[in-house]
Amino acid sequence: MTLFEVGAPLSPRLYAEGFGGSEGEAEAALSALSAAGAISLRLSSEGGVLCQGAALPLFVEGCRILYLYALSTAVAARGQGHLRTLIRETAQWALTEGTTALCLLPADAGLAEAYRRMGFTIALPAGANALTAGSEKFSLTERAPLSLTPTSDRTFLYGALGGAMSREAFELTLDTLADACLTARWGDEAAILSRREPSRALAVTTGLAAAYRTVPAAELLAMPLGERAVPPIPEPLPR
Repeated sequence: MTLFEVGAPLSPRLYAEGFGGSEGEAEAALSALSAAGAISLRLSSEGGVLCQGAALPLFVEGCRILYLYALSTAVAARGQGHLRTLIRETAQWALTEGTTALCLLPADAGLAEAYRRMGFTIALPAGANALTAGSEKFSLTERAPLSLTPTSDRTFLYGALGGAMSREAFELTLDTLADACLTARWGDEAAILSRREPSRALAVTTGLAAAYRTVPAAELLAMPLGERAVPPIPEPLPR
């Protein structure tokens, strides 16, 4: 018999199994999630935790969205449908809490297809044009290149980009992206760029979006709950 729990402690061992590193590192990661306001989700049996994850609340256009993060299944319990059960139970609970949609960012195409089979039916562009619905595909314009100056002013970046999540969740996002992305400022505008390929943007403010276009590298999948339309979900998000 399995038990779905909201708010119960997550297992560092299971996190380490899913994402690598030591259990000590996993404990630090789970503590950071908790400090960022993440809601813990887990599926357990008498033998321990079978599957778990965290839900970061986002507030977009008057809608409450739950971003599912750090989903992992115990090695011995994989292939038995526990992740599907966790997501189904999460959706049922979230609907009673007034949530408009669940969303997640699959790590690869295979996982994306699996999540579609679980009910994630809407694909949103992950990146800057999530901020501007219906925008064109993005790439650096052939006009004069933007003079972007690297910045570490997180207060400015949060004000420009982080309105959909808590400050703690925004800090967690920047920490998880630190090795892969570069934060940049252009006047009163902000951008988060790929360190490997600066012509791509993970997130830009809407003011920059008119001049700066990027091809999103991934799709954010959403599962609508109820009848309310799913709004564009801004990034950055931890990944």
